[in-house]
Amino acid sequence: MCGIAGIYNLDRKSVDMDVIKKMIKVIKHRGPDDEGYYISEHIGLGHARLSIIDLSDSGHQPMGNEDGSVWIVHNGEIYNYKELADELKRAGHHFKSSSDTEVMIHAYEEWGADCVKRFNGMWAFAVWDSRKSQLFLSRDRLGVKPLYYHWDGKCIAFASEIKALLSLPTISRAYNEDIIRYFLDTGILDHSERTFFRDIRALPPAHSLLLNQDGLQKVRYWQLNISSSKKKMEIGDAAEEFRELLSDAIKIRMRSDVEVGSCLSGGLDSSSIVGLAAKMGIKFKTFSSVYSEKGYEEGQYVDIVANEYKTDKYVITPDPRSLPEEISKIVWFNDGPSTDPSIFSQWSVMRLAHGKLKVLLDGQGGDELLGGYHKYFPYYLNTLLKLGIKKDPLLIKEYLDLCGHLYKGKNMLKNILYCLSSLGTTKNDQQNDLNQEMVRDICNNRLPWLLHYEDRCSMAFSIESRTPFLDYRLVEYAVNLPFKYKIDHLNTKVILRAALKDILPPQIISRSDKKGYPTPAIRWFRDELRPYLGSIFNSDSFRKREIFKAYAVDVKMNEHVRGEKDHVAILWRCLTTELWFRQFIDNRVELSSELARMATKQLGGSKIEMTRKGI
Repeated sequence: MCGIAGIYNLDRKSVDMDVIKKMIKVIKHRGPDDEGYYISEHIGLGHARLSIIDLSDSGHQPMGNEDGSVWIVHNGEIYNYKELADELKRAGHHFKSSSDTEVMIHAYEEWGADCVKRFNGMWAFAVWDSRKSQLFLSRDRLGVKPLYYHWDGKCIAFASEIKALLSLPTISRAYNEDIIRYFLDTGILDHSERTFFRDIRALPPAHSLLLNQDGLQKVRYWQLNISSSKKKMEIGDAAEEFRELLSDAIKIRMRSDVEVGSCLSGGLDSSSIVGLAAKMGIKFKTFSSVYSEKGYEEGQYVDIVANEYKTDKYVITPDPRSLPEEISKIVWFNDGPSTDPSIFSQWSVMRLAHGKLKVLLDGQGGDELLGGYHKYFPYYLNTLLKLGIKKDPLLIKEYLDLCGHLYKGKNMLKNILYCLSSLGTTKNDQQNDLNQEMVRDICNNRLPWLLHYEDRCSMAFSIESRTPFLDYRLVEYAVNLPFKYKIDHLNTKVILRAALKDILPPQIISRSDKKGYPTPAIRWFRDELRPYLGSIFNSDSFRKREIFKAYAVDVKMNEHVRGEKDHVAILWRCLTTELWFRQFIDNRVELSSELARMATKQLGGSKIEMTRKGI
């Protein structure tokens, strides 16, 4: 895991080494172990290295091929690099290192831009091919690793994080009002290539970009589609195949020359990773965020899993009193505001793991693949109604009652009417509302911003986060399973429960609640953090900023404090958006300031419990 940056001038103007160095300095937290540069007239590449595979100098980047005609900078890991290396050796390629990055160079030489179709991993990389005077950029299928760029028709600048691009004086900090307002309204970001900055774009997931004298060409190399190929598979067979795929996804993500650990929430996804790894004989260090407050407590489940698999358990209880200091760092490292306070718990887990290891497995993506969110129930009900399946009035009533429980008041009526309005419109059990909604969440509505936070929170503390549930083979398999293998009756993640029933403790298999880095900010905003929020929302900068309707925020804050409504999500978005404006637009905080250096330290303000040899 690393940070990359570069500039390519099509008008053949020389690239200044100091400019590339400045870009890398801003994102040095992504790769504190080493750094390197390649400058050749009008092309410049920079790299900050977090050494994970081949810790020797042979893994130094930028890395060139034998004759120096092809150079690469790479952020991520190609998990099937050993298999690809064997294939490339048979094709006549020679290797001087054991790194996955060198495999990528030879793969590009052998297969050109189509090499990415053979990679199983997470990546954002740039290849300079001097033979063609061509720059080749690519981002992994699901967008686990970030890549941003600025293109003005004559020059392209790219980097792992936006703040590196903002270090260039030629790139404007003008903000994109439409994207900011959409985020404030919905909590969704990274749903398109447009960013919070008008002049900076994100290379979309599953896309490559070719730039040469003929111009810039963007190519999509992978598409997530729903088919009907698995609709007749029995649940037992499907569960066995699913378990084998998930096990192999974990196995190849254990490829590392440094220790690998795991996040552990006590939920199905992270517990499955720990349980399957233990079945392979792997004993993890695990890292968890827990609270004792009712509705947020998961510590008992963490304890059950840690006991069962004899993990070295590390637990942190984030302290709300530390949030005013921490939230500024969270905004800075994320290059933007965040959707809800769960990021504080995630940030705290990564801070806890800092200095103990460099690689963590995480269960991100399991809910989107397998119907883990309660929000999917109305889509499930609508699918049943459309397909004419199980027209038992009692069953339908049960789901309508469930909709009413999950979606109070007017929303309840809206969801019920939505479900009933489209009865019998299709007979294809794969092109249904549930599977389609999960694909939308994977590609646009939810997973992209969750992966944004996954990457930035982990890399802030120089940690590589690997996500087995997002192995593209598993993703393709899961989205094409019948919807009833995801949600059936009141059970979520049916296929995962069936696949792990003989491995996970029964208390975990039977969990029906969904939390996901729960953070008791509802109470915090009414108690400990109320003065802090008031200081932000009553400040001159907030009240004069045209992007906000200050009076509406006042109403929501007062309703929340009085306990009339829960407005945590929108208040959090307004809070972090204001802090983003102050740091990145008002420029009150220099981007390479003390905030960056703080990421390399263990910070105070939280209660930490460390237990070895189980609990």
